[in-house]
Amino acid sequence: RCHDHKFDPVSQQDYFAMAGIFRSTRTMANTNHVSRWVETVLEQPENASIIAAHEREIAEKKAEIGTLEKDETAEKRDERLKELKEQLKKLEAAGPALPKTMAVKEGEPVDLAVHLRGNHLTPAAEPTPRGVIRLFDDCLPSPVIGATNSGRLELADWLVDPRHPLTARVMVNRVWQGHFGSGLVRSPSNFGPRGEEPTHPELLDWLANEFVSGGWSVKALHRTIMLSETYRRSSRSDARAAELDPDNLLLWRQNRRRLEAEPIRDALLFVSGKLDRSGTYSLGDLEKNQNYYKADQARFDKPTRAVYLPVVRAAGYEMFATFDAADPAVHHQNRAATIVPSQALFMLNSELALQAARDLAATVATGNAEDVKARIENLYLRLFARPPTAQETELLVRDLRSAAEPAAQTPALADWERLCRVLLAANEFVYVNRFINHLCN
Repeated sequence: RCHDHKFDPVSQQDYFAMAGIFRSTRTMANTNHVSRWVETVLEQPENASIIAAHEREIAEKKAEIGTLEKDETAEKRDERLKELKEQLKKLEAAGPALPKTMAVKEGEPVDLAVHLRGNHLTPAAEPTPRGVIRLFDDCLPSPVIGATNSGRLELADWLVDPRHPLTARVMVNRVWQGHFGSGLVRSPSNFGPRGEEPTHPELLDWLANEFVSGGWSVKALHRTIMLSETYRRSSRSDARAAELDPDNLLLWRQNRRRLEAEPIRDALLFVSGKLDRSGTYSLGDLEKNQNYYKADQARFDKPTRAVYLPVVRAAGYEMFATFDAADPAVHHQNRAATIVPSQALFMLNSELALQAARDLAATVATGNAEDVKARIENLYLRLFARPPTAQETELLVRDLRSAAEPAAQTPALADWERLCRVLLAANEFVYVNRFINHLCN
């Protein structure tokens, strides 16, 4: 903001032109140090009936007041009238309880002046008109922003214009990264001169064109990638290919990747049968639009999917930090994937993993399958999405029987809990592997 970009062709004027769009947008209720978010009524057909019900309630309250005013013999008439009028006042002030959402609004349109040398005390003589980066003017003309508009709509239309050279490519590269661990451009947040060149530029262009022509359907994009032969390749290595392309830039195999923190937690709850997939959990018990939120551990213990858990910068979930969850206050183009002892210790000793092992063992031990081998196969299918090999089955059967009481016909529940605990701590549970030949055992 204090000079033109050092590497990319983005000028200081471009920066303040776009900054003017966001300055003309109400993102918070005010600019106090601790503010409240902007709430916008969510337009939906049910709103009419909510408004009508509220108006009926007001009319009924007024009618009750009118009836009482006419009845001069009523007991404690004055006190009751005062109470009813207070209720009516609150009812009218509150308005109908329409559903609202956190969303920005149009603010007062304003153009910002360039801050000379980045100093807000020395603005340029003339403000810079609101606008977008002029880098793409040759292929995509900059939009014209009206004097009474913030420019948000024009910016949005400019971004999703089929002629825009970056939007679709950046999006499909991010989706590709999600499926392969790295994008076709391995610097997903930097498509400029300092970023990396795409490993497969023609494929990136083709996917971007398919994405746009398909109506910007992310679901269709996922389907296209996941049905490809490249995505369905095995994760097994090949000595000759590894020698020629050790970084797998040519995608001769599928990358072996560890699950991120959120899927690991959800997987533990899912295999134990405790994951709440209703999607109805919310933080609705919090004070509406309060200034700040302090999380407690009990909220993280809810068996809902991780996507519904609170994100609190000052009080993060310990399990997420253990498995490299991203700091929500910092931009990350790639999540780290460290391998540290605390991760293995968590999968062996944390209450979440121990409870998952207990619940999973109870499911297996009380199942219909009386045969130990059948129960082991059930565990492998549930945890690893494959049947066990003959060697794995023999090893686990021998281990279970050696731990069982001599008079016992089948292993005890505690023995199954111990086995489940070991299997949940296995690398195969937290890593995405594509070993195709396992399906043929």
